[in-house]
Amino acid sequence: MTILSRRLPIFLGLLLWGTLSNPCLAEGIMSEGLADLPLPELQRRAQEEDAQAEDELGYRYQRGCGVPQDNRIALKWLVKAANQGLATAQYRLGNIYQQGLGVRKSPKEAICWFRKSAEQGNVNAQLALGRTYENGQGVIKDLTMAHYWYENAAKQGDAAAQFSLGLFYVEGLGVPQEPEAAAKWILQAAQQGLPEAQYVLGIFYDKGTGIPQNCQQAAEWFRKAAEQQHAIAQFHLGCQYYWGSGVPKDATMAAKWIQQAAQQGFSEAQYVLGMFYEDGTGVPENVQQAAEWYTKAAMQGHADAQEELGSLYLKGRGVPQDYALAMKWLHQAAEKDLALSQYFLGMLYKRGLGVAPDIALASQWFTKAAEQGQAGAQRELGLLYLNGLAGKPQDDLVAAKWLLLSAEQGDFIAQDQVGGLYLLGRGVAMNSSAAAAWYSKSAESGWGPAQYQLGVLYERGIGVERDEQLAVQWYSKAQAQGIKKAKQCLEKLNNRSKQR
Repeated sequence: MTILSRRLPIFLGLLLWGTLSNPCLAEGIMSEGLADLPLPELQRRAQEEDAQAEDELGYRYQRGCGVPQDNRIALKWLVKAANQGLATAQYRLGNIYQQGLGVRKSPKEAICWFRKSAEQGNVNAQLALGRTYENGQGVIKDLTMAHYWYENAAKQGDAAAQFSLGLFYVEGLGVPQEPEAAAKWILQAAQQGLPEAQYVLGIFYDKGTGIPQNCQQAAEWFRKAAEQQHAIAQFHLGCQYYWGSGVPKDATMAAKWIQQAAQQGFSEAQYVLGMFYEDGTGVPENVQQAAEWYTKAAMQGHADAQEELGSLYLKGRGVPQDYALAMKWLHQAAEKDLALSQYFLGMLYKRGLGVAPDIALASQWFTKAAEQGQAGAQRELGLLYLNGLAGKPQDDLVAAKWLLLSAEQGDFIAQDQVGGLYLLGRGVAMNSSAAAAWYSKSAESGWGPAQYQLGVLYERGIGVERDEQLAVQWYSKAQAQGIKKAKQCLEKLNNRSKQR
């Protein structure tokens, strides 16, 4: 099977608020020169209305650094410092109101303090204000204002702001789309070690977005992010090794990196790792392990993994055969419009496996899959119309349409049926040569009924030149597959040959 598509999905949505504007960033903001000041001296200075000391004391109470953690006391000192115009204290207050630490949450108060701090050039406040405008928290969502504040912070060298600014340019948020500007800012963030930026820069190099395409550079930036445990970068680096894109082709290395991503819970990696184990790609073949990884991904709602897991339960590969579990997983995948799952689901309903037989429901799922081009479902739908089942009117024309679509995709049962349609002129103009051609396609695929019919045509010279030797060959193949009529025809031909 083809394990990986060459498409590299861009998971920009995984750049969460918590990653880029986490208030814990404030932990690294110490009032200048006061971080090591003994508590009594710090308290004395704070009592003397030293804004830096008030801020540092508030910070220590907020974090419980050398004093009992107390948001109420922290708020008291930070308000004093903020009212004196200290930008760091104003930023901390914004975080307190945004999170509701010792106070009622108030997005408006948070914005007020963030703005006071940001206007003084505090880079963390500028970043926070950009996030606030981007997400519409306490203000009307305004991407232009978000861009403005991101740009201010980015120009001060803040990696998170540079990255956010790059995303705005690549997606055209609040600014025209400018891939070159996007690449410029994301490169700056990546060079500072931000793994999200390193990952996206790898995507840019792989696709040639805003910079010349360079698969080696793509792999290198994926590696930098992967080594920082960025799960999606680990997955993409594994893909690079699988394809041999920018790195030597190496299935073992592909499996290594994809497994690391899978162990972090990335469902796409879990699904692909399942395929690796099923096929023995870069790891020893182990269908039980494949089932385990498919299950992890399927439980996260990964449609392809649900389909694969349902198929394993259907066939009893790597797991005990269980039609009820096959039905469960295939139904979830079918609801997500996976055509093969819809077909399998139709067959389960048709045959009553894991569920009560229901030809009407079978027909509904066959129709959904057939309309997506699934050959087996097209065949089954054609047979329903051919025989007037499941409330379908008996309609040779519609039956021929669906059976031909299936046959043209190589479905040997449909090819056999199409041969019959041409032989009898049902839904198509009668054409014995066309009948023989379709029977031949099916017979060469090993389908016993078609082998028998082809034997009949050669015996009687219908659509082909009469040839008893070929008739015997096809009857023999059909007999070997248990076609009783083929045995009778062979006996008749043998008796005829003896009489000669």
